[in-house]
Amino acid sequence: MVRTLAVKFCEQHPSKETHVSCSKCGKAICPICMIDTPVGLRCRRCARLKRLPTYQLDGQYLSRAVSVGMVSAILTGVAVILLRNFFPLISFMGLVVLGFVGYFIGELISRGVRRRRGKILKIIAAASVFLSFIIISFGSLYLFGIVDISLYMFLGLGFAVYMAISRF
Repeated sequence: MVRTLAVKFCEQHPSKETHVSCSKCGKAICPICMIDTPVGLRCRRCARLKRLPTYQLDGQYLSRAVSVGMVSAILTGVAVILLRNFFPLISFMGLVVLGFVGYFIGELISRGVRRRRGKILKIIAAASVFLSFIIISFGSLYLFGIVDISLYMFLGLGFAVYMAISRF
């Protein structure tokens, strides 16, 4: 006795032939549409795919991230300017100090948004580090007449951005 299976076509992709159906609603699903769940294969609608709460960002978290980023950028910029006044930074030490600035800004933003993650938070952290870099550069120029535009400062900026975005 030979048993033949009825040929079905996926409802989302009518050109795809399939023998699989959703275990909940019974719709024909192709390999592109199927989601493997603990109770069997399901279509996307029945599987109810949701983003992880860690990656869900609403307006409250975004505004908190921006405000914490701006405040931390201003505070770290002023702190580095004052540190420069008392201890002239050797070029390599400037790179290390900017690395700490990036880590500090990234950590404060991360804590401010309760360890949420996402691409927009990386952008906010990088912008905050860049704002801190601008404050350090122009503040040193205005207050002390120090212009430190060197390769080490730009390497330090890149290192600081990396340290800030690695928190997310």
